[in-house]
Amino acid sequence: MTRKEFQAELKRDIKFDPCFLASSIEPKKVLLIIGLCDTVVPTRTGRELRRKMQYPETIYIVSGHYTALVYWYYIRWQAQKFIVKTWNKDAHYAH
Repeated sequence: MTRKEFQAELKRDIKFDPCFLASSIEPKKVLLIIGLCDTVVPTRTGRELRRKMQYPETIYIVSGHYTALVYWYYIRWQAQKFIVKTWNKDAHYAH
């Protein structure tokens, strides 16, 4: 079996759905980012995951999966605020 055939077989046989694990994740420790134009992880799938995770803090961006790079500084800023708020209340984030 070639490497390519092996990868194709794995892709066909192994499916992973984050929704299976969603109920075991503590929502207060999650910042979920959902792209409203995402075709890799469709918006409805992101919303379903959010619901199954008991509604963690969520940022919606008007982009796709890869075009979210346009929001890099905004996402980084929001993530830093979230981390400080959630895990290290005494730390300060860069503005």
